[in-house]
Amino acid sequence: MSTHSTNPHTTLAERTLAAAFAAPKLSPLRMIVRAVRGIVRAIANRRAVMQLSGLDERMLKDIGLNRSDVSSALDGGWHRDPSSVLVTRSVERRAAFWRNARSKAKDAVRTSEPSPCGDGPMRHAA
Repeated sequence: MSTHSTNPHTTLAERTLAAAFAAPKLSPLRMIVRAVRGIVRAIANRRAVMQLSGLDERMLKDIGLNRSDVSSALDGGWHRDPSSVLVTRSVERRAAFWRNARSKAKDAVRTSEPSPCGDGPMRHAA
């Protein structure tokens, strides 16, 4: 009988935990290299975000940001990546815009005038 057979009574969590412990670990050197790369990336992104602070309000709005987004992203420490803050703000603002647009469109359909045929609101043919 094989010692590697799976027990049908183990939970998914138990199997996942066992797989995590069986997975090869990163060497300390590799962990340091990964951390240094992350810090270098954060510094490079911080420089790019600092350049965004030189844009006017209209240009920032074109990319879905405003001045307070840029300054709050730069408030983190030098080792923190400010670009993730900007991406989050931009995505949240875009999602709110589209939610609002869908809501207005639904309201417009509900409150629109009946069609000349008398069969409810006018609808465009698909």
